[in-house]
Amino acid sequence: MSRKQNVIAMAMAVSLFAAMLLVFLRNQLYPLATQETIIILVCLTVAGMVAGAALVFSGRILTAVIIGVLITVFFNHVFDWQAIGIRSRYSVPAGFVIGFALSYFMRANLHTILLAGAGAIIFSSVALKDDDVWMVETKNVSDTDRQGTGTLPPVIHIILDEHIGVEGIPRLVKGGHEIRENIKSFYRENGFALYGKAISRFLMSHNSIPDFFNFRGVQTDWQLSNYSSSRGFVIQKNDYFQAVRKKGFDIEVLQTDLMDFCSAGVDIKKCTTIRYKSLGWVAKTKLPTAEKLYIVGSALLNRATIYQVLEQAYSRLRMRSLDWGLELPSVLTNTASYAPISMIPLFDETIDTANRIKPGTYLLSHIMLPHSPSVFEPNCQLERGAREWTAATIPDRYELYLRQLGCTYTLLRQFMARQAQSDVDPQPIIIIQGDHGSRIHYSEPGLPEELQSFSTLYAIKWPGKTARYIDDNARDISSLLLETVLEPLGIAAPDVSGSANIMRKIGDSDKYDKLPFEGFRPK
Repeated sequence: MSRKQNVIAMAMAVSLFAAMLLVFLRNQLYPLATQETIIILVCLTVAGMVAGAALVFSGRILTAVIIGVLITVFFNHVFDWQAIGIRSRYSVPAGFVIGFALSYFMRANLHTILLAGAGAIIFSSVALKDDDVWMVETKNVSDTDRQGTGTLPPVIHIILDEHIGVEGIPRLVKGGHEIRENIKSFYRENGFALYGKAISRFLMSHNSIPDFFNFRGVQTDWQLSNYSSSRGFVIQKNDYFQAVRKKGFDIEVLQTDLMDFCSAGVDIKKCTTIRYKSLGWVAKTKLPTAEKLYIVGSALLNRATIYQVLEQAYSRLRMRSLDWGLELPSVLTNTASYAPISMIPLFDETIDTANRIKPGTYLLSHIMLPHSPSVFEPNCQLERGAREWTAATIPDRYELYLRQLGCTYTLLRQFMARQAQSDVDPQPIIIIQGDHGSRIHYSEPGLPEELQSFSTLYAIKWPGKTARYIDDNARDISSLLLETVLEPLGIAAPDVSGSANIMRKIGDSDKYDKLPFEGFRPK
């Protein structure tokens, strides 16, 4: 190649890496001009120069191979293969074949074309105004089937993802007994009825939430929810919302892009979605630059399919190392690993919205706490490095989980304190529940491991009613919503004719036949 072509090849390789980083940062709502992003950019520039130098001294076949690799890496980071129906595991061969073919048959012009394309991406990424983490969509409410909201009380419904039920918390794990008693005290002091043996039929949110909102006992993943790369699991049908809306309530939703509650064919007055997987929340923390560098770098690497394969292999090795008396350091896998950080702003938004709630408004807030990974101390401070957010051993995982559960109640106390100061009239009905258990199987005498996946939180506060703790037998979330919310509000139960019995056991298993509590099985 001529000197000009050599310069173009070098610039093209460097530009592809730079464009890849900038697109990633924009998608993650992460500031461009930070110490950690500059360090990563320098490293990628060096990598691009190495690749460019290899292009300069390579022959036709090797050049095509290098271009194939570059395009594969680039596409892995900036292109959603699933959007066109290509599974991620096929993205590497697909990208390589495309890159190899383009380079082999367009060698004379391809470097210039790729340089121009990468340059355009870099310019647009830098020129774009910083996006906001919050995305708000407002939908107009029709007056169809309205009975008038003026006579209806306000309702605040909070779903705390991965919150285990009181009777499912191991007593012997460090902090277990204390958190049990603290939770009971919190709900007793604030006038809630707390159901200690509430259960979910499923241990995954995309099954459990559509299940108890439709009273169906759904067995498959995709009957009532579909996955979207931009919106997460989209609930297709919501009989509970439909019944509440028909009664005359205006529905407002605060949600994450894990689960979309606003596309089920029900009028939603206001729907606010937070991109909880966004690294932008990490940038707002006081974590040291080294920690932010580790987090952003891990997330960037995880976009590459090859890295995902290697990470999965390492994770299996890490678990096996425990049998050898070793505990290898953890690695962060994907942007969901940083989700809890974004929950503090969502909790704040929930508190502010609830403090302004009007009669006839039904507010639902889905909060990814105490969901893993366990990043928070009980005071909700980030006092541990990212490598300490996960643990290999079950007791250590539970200890971290319970510490984050403590943070959850720090936020709930703030919520109830604001409610006590609120002038909302009439006082709202408040529902606080989980969607499933901790999913950490801790072995403890008299406490089956299965229980810790299906035991979940359910508490409800009706103004004027006395606090109480109910642990006589197991209560399914679907039944509790019918018994404690819909029936007292005079809302007819949704027609579930032809669907599965809402009180059936999970799957075909006999797990509940072996639970330690007398009568602890769905009835």
